[in-house]
Amino acid sequence: MKQRNIMYICLIVFMVFSSGFAQSKENLANTQNKSEKEEQSKYYSFKLKLNPINAKVEFLDTNIKYYDGMILKKGRYHISISAVGYESDDLWIDLDSNINQELFLKKKVIEKVKKDKTSKKPKTPQKVRNMLENYFSNAKELILDGKISDLYVDSKIDYYKAGYKTRDEVYKDKVRYYKRWTSMKYKIDKIQSTHLNANDDYVVNMDCSFDVYNEKKSKGIKGTFKAEFILDKDSLKIKSEKTSGLKSKKYGIRVVNGETIVDYDAIVTLKGYITIQIKQRKM
Repeated sequence: MKQRNIMYICLIVFMVFSSGFAQSKENLANTQNKSEKEEQSKYYSFKLKLNPINAKVEFLDTNIKYYDGMILKKGRYHISISAVGYESDDLWIDLDSNINQELFLKKKVIEKVKKDKTSKKPKTPQKVRNMLENYFSNAKELILDGKISDLYVDSKIDYYKAGYKTRDEVYKDKVRYYKRWTSMKYKIDKIQSTHLNANDDYVVNMDCSFDVYNEKKSKGIKGTFKAEFILDKDSLKIKSEKTSGLKSKKYGIRVVNGETIVDYDAIVTLKGYITIQIKQRKM
């Protein structure tokens, strides 16, 4: 009897232990399944419907490459969207659910600069205009009177194609030129532009005309040319004197039967003298 009771007790203990083991095993399985489900729930699909469709998506904080419907781990992502001709867009995506989103980029606005037909070129300061008009009107008299210092700087002068010359060298060249002509008329037809260079000196571009005549030879030359003068910012004296685009013609004056005739027998260009025809005009 005593032995039988022991057997019953052992059987009961075994059954209790078996039941507890089975319950523990089931609990472990449930925990694993729950963990797997939680892990799976940390990943979501990410898809963008882009406009324009050729827009490029880049992840700025990882090496991930974007493709439609990609699966990403839950988290926060910094992306950039760009396309040629459109304004780029940078944004942060908080991925805690599946995303299927439309994104539109703004087109770049290209502003067309309209030319203001009413706008005018910068005005030439009156003091600059006065100096140049005085030069063209009175240079011969001033230089022949030895007053070249009133017109040119004391340093080297960038003088035509001769390069840099001293004021004394410029003086001698001017005297030789002026002595060839008994009468001279130089005029500024139009000042095209005036601006300051890197040294704050005035750079003036002009359209000019001239008429020079030698009474002894009864011959002269008249025409037009373009001039560029650089004037010292303080004294307004000439630092550079250049000309280009010379177009002129020779003429002669003669008296026939009491009438004065002007003969135009050539056009003078930078390439030299080219005789093209003879015209006569009574004066």
